[in-house]
Amino acid sequence: MQWGEAIEMGKKIGYEYPMELCLWYPDGCITTNRLHHQINVILFHWLPAYFIDFILFLLGQKRFMLRVQRRIQVGLSVLQFFSMRSWVFKSAAYDGLWKSLTPEDKKIFNMDMDPKESIEEYMLSCLHGGRLYLMKETPESLPRARRNLKILYVLDRFCKTVIIGLLAYWLYNRIVSFISV
Repeated sequence: MQWGEAIEMGKKIGYEYPMELCLWYPDGCITTNRLHHQINVILFHWLPAYFIDFILFLLGQKRFMLRVQRRIQVGLSVLQFFSMRSWVFKSAAYDGLWKSLTPEDKKIFNMDMDPKESIEEYMLSCLHGGRLYLMKETPESLPRARRNLKILYVLDRFCKTVIIGLLAYWLYNRIVSFISV
């Protein structure tokens, strides 16, 4: 499985079963172009973080988005080494260990990579476990989480449209002033 396929599958499952507590709409693209990545990070990570913190400052609320964005940036830089390379894992020792277990041990140590369970089913199971055990979100909270995700989607698209519109307006004015000189 390629990295991009895993990301797209994770996004699809995340849209179906969103977390209730989201700061922003989970979206993005995979790119191997560093400039494209940096432009996306500036336009769609840092600018919204500064804008939201500015609004929170005006409202007299505690600012937190820049701090969150810094943590995200550190996490992404740590993962970059692993996400920018292809990896091949050999599992001969694992296979040998599984074959050496007795039927009783196989019941106790359930480590069978069941070919009947697809990667998508595995990711879905992980997401359900994360919602329930890590985030303490019950299945009953799913409709509210989906409603919140729809609101975040509209907000995300609105903000991206405004950012791109302002950038286009700025570029247009620069080009017009350059031509008229």
